[in-house]
Amino acid sequence: MRNLLSRRLPVASALLFVSVLVVILGQRGSLDIVRNSLGTVMAPFQTWGAGIFYSLRGEDEDLTGNLEIDQKIADLEAEVERLRNENAELKEIQSKARILEEQLDYAIEYPDREVILADVIGRDPSPFLNFLIVNKGTNDGVQVGMTVVTSSGLVGVVLEAPTTYSKVLLITDPSMRVNVRLQDARADGLLIGQTGDVLRLQFIQQESEAGSGEIVVTSGLGANYPPGIPVGTVSSVRFRESDVFREAEVRPFTDFERLEVVQIIANFLPLDIKDIDQVNQLVDDLGS
Repeated sequence: MRNLLSRRLPVASALLFVSVLVVILGQRGSLDIVRNSLGTVMAPFQTWGAGIFYSLRGEDEDLTGNLEIDQKIADLEAEVERLRNENAELKEIQSKARILEEQLDYAIEYPDREVILADVIGRDPSPFLNFLIVNKGTNDGVQVGMTVVTSSGLVGVVLEAPTTYSKVLLITDPSMRVNVRLQDARADGLLIGQTGDVLRLQFIQQESEAGSGEIVVTSGLGANYPPGIPVGTVSSVRFRESDVFREAEVRPFTDFERLEVVQIIANFLPLDIKDIDQVNQLVDDLGS
């Protein structure tokens, strides 16, 4: 106990001395001098401290403002991405609607034709586009030899028909031969496939008045294709007096590079040569 009092006694004495000094100075008016002196001494430290405080406060405000701007930029970028995706989806829907509208127009124009709609799921990987793969096969009623068209015109013929898909040989293939007719001149010819922008049209009657811009359609001769299917337009005609026939170049209506959906005519099949022989025999029998 005595040790505790001995330790606290100096502290109490110092506090008592300071208190008495403050009272005396206050009575003599000297306390203001001390206060002013202390203020003068402490002013630079107060200014320095205040500067640090406000500087830190300003940095906090700038940091908060930058974070808000960054968040707004991120929100705007997300909105732009969302709108871009919506725009792409709307364009795809518009394209599908256009294709379906074309199919409807075709059905209205040719109500007697039964067609099977098929999506293009594959293309000729070679530089020369000569065939397509579509997603309909024998399970859907497709048979080899069926004619393939779009609302624009003739596409080709079914070359192979497994159960779930089919291979379509395009009229651009060099092996293709299509009997056609010039719609206005009423002249027949043989369309021969070739890669490129134009097809060859041969064996046009020399006396015909075929010219550029003439529309070419299937003639139905040979019974390989239904008659009246648009094929293309004549782009140029070659004619010499010494030639037996005229020749022409035909630009097809169908854009084979951009095909997405095709129509397979289901109620028409090429007439086999054996069937022709049977028909001729039947005619002979009826005549006799």
